Amino acid sequence: MKKKYLTYAGIISALVLAGMFIGILLTGVPIPFMPPSTTIDPITDMSVDEHNILLLTGTTTLAKDNTLYVRLTASPRSPGQDDTDRTVKVNSDAWIIPGEGGNNRLKGTIDISPVQPGDYTISLATVTYTKNFTMIESDPIATQHFTLGDENAGPGSVRKKTRVTEPFIRINPTGQTRADGDLKISGITSLAPGIPLAWNMQAVANGSGNDTQVFQGTAVVVRGTEGINRWNVVPGTGEITPVRYQFRISENTTGTTSPVGTLSALYESDNPPVSATRQNTTGPVNISAGFVTIDALPTMRTGEVYVLTGTTSLSPGEEIMMQVYPASGFDLLLDKNKGQTGDFSGAAAMTTVAAGSGGENLWSFELQTYHFEADQYIVTVNNDSYDFEAGAFVPGALSCSRKFTLGG
Repeated sequence: MKKKYLTYAGIISALVLAGMFIGILLTGVPIPFMPPSTTIDPITDMSVDEHNILLLTGTTTLAKDNTLYVRLTASPRSPGQDDTDRTVKVNSDAWIIPGEGGNNRLKGTIDISPVQPGDYTISLATVTYTKNFTMIESDPIATQHFTLGDENAGPGSVRKKTRVTEPFIRINPTGQTRADGDLKISGITSLAPGIPLAWNMQAVANGSGNDTQVFQGTAVVVRGTEGINRWNVVPGTGEITPVRYQFRISENTTGTTSPVGTLSALYESDNPPVSATRQNTTGPVNISAGFVTIDALPTMRTGEVYVLTGTTSLSPGEEIMMQVYPASGFDLLLDKNKGQTGDFSGAAAMTTVAAGSGGENLWSFELQTYHFEADQYIVTVNNDSYDFEAGAFVPGALSCSRKFTLGG
């Protein structure tokens, strides 16, 4: 009788466990004590965008606060093949997008612009950081293989794209004057150095640009940095009355005017006071003092790559810090054991000042918005530095900020 009772108890226990297992599956709750699972979606030609950024996607049961690291390496070759230069090619990051029931998605980006045709393996790992910023990388938790082919590659290969840059002329916000008191209007363009430009500046009468007071002339594109070139105009504000003006600049195809359809930009603003000052978001700074400026920003949206530029009085070789963060602010949760965690859509980087001309040196940053949410952001550039021994930022004397809206 006792033996039969134990048999019935075993059957009932098995049925209860089976019911619990089925219930867990139906509710989508992760099974306790099961190891995390991560997969990388197959990589195809559609995975590469116009910026030659390979867009990595996949699934994972890892929590959102995990930090993921992407490593691109050349795949092992067959025995007997030349195995030289089989080192790591490109490293990047990935992030986790929460889903229901722990079924999360992962996304990542990796720049394949410098990568030569061949067979490659993408490995995904988790990383942690020690107190002295040393990175500890796990063994690969997922891998995916693909072939990067040239223009003659057959089906199944991934190909790099030929990037097409939309031509542009942009006008920087006014407010910068020369030491002699003349207004200086500047901007950036995709046009090549040496190309002539035509400009005109006209007073706005009753909300229109039909006033008879018109100033016009020509300018020449000068070399900038990272393929973004520059232009400068000095209208001679000693003769201009302080009213609202329209300023237009365009490709100069016929003297001081250009036909409709040529590349151009229009800016309307109140003529700033004529004084030897340079404006930034922290207030006027004397033009003889140090400065840093941000050029006109393009219209930006998520999932793109942009080059942001500006000028500075800092010497070539000095460093500038760029930060992009939500205009509404952000919160980071500080945990003594885990460090800083929390939601943050932004970027921070350092760049080296390049030589310019006319007392203005240049800086540039590449901003990738794949990890950003559509929102209002602030971009700030400054000459702050970081003291690694003290573990703190050291404020610099120069700073400039600009607000922009990032579309979806």
